[in-house]
Amino acid sequence: MSKEARFYGGGEERRGKPSEHFLLGSLRSEIKMYVPYDEAIKIAKDLQREDPTNPRKLFLKDLRLAVIDALGLVDEKAMDRVKIYTAVDSPLDHWHGIDMFIEFEDEDGKSSRIVTFDASIKDEKIESERGAVKKELKADVLIDKVPDPDVDGIKPYLEKVEEIAKLAAEALKTKLSLGSRA
Repeated sequence: MSKEARFYGGGEERRGKPSEHFLLGSLRSEIKMYVPYDEAIKIAKDLQREDPTNPRKLFLKDLRLAVIDALGLVDEKAMDRVKIYTAVDSPLDHWHGIDMFIEFEDEDGKSSRIVTFDASIKDEKIESERGAVKKELKADVLIDKVPDPDVDGIKPYLEKVEEIAKLAAEALKTKLSLGSRA
């Protein structure tokens, strides 16, 4: 639990890619050329090394559960329709600025809604997101500095996870379903 958060919270690891890796994990993609958005989503899903309904990364696991709560899902079948994916080091990250995404499949399983996230510890990006100008952010939700549960305490960490989950749930509720799953 604390190993991942400690890396995210300290020293040299607070810069860019190492922070994303320790918080969200990463993918191994050999694709270096531009890939259109829909294809980049599919590639990120195909490259996952773990179950998107039961991720190993603490933050991904906690965020998925918090989104399920924010959506008010109570039965196991409905919960299994919420899937969380990392996109770090994939074409989705490189070309579209998306570090992770959550897919919420409709009950029929033929369509889904996706909310995207950009993780950043850059003060300029965080401040531009909080202000009226959102020129850098390409994702639906910004994940800014996540408290380390070992250093800052579990309560601030869980409050941050819940805050992000509420934003994600609201975005999912307003998104149109994709005609076919990505």
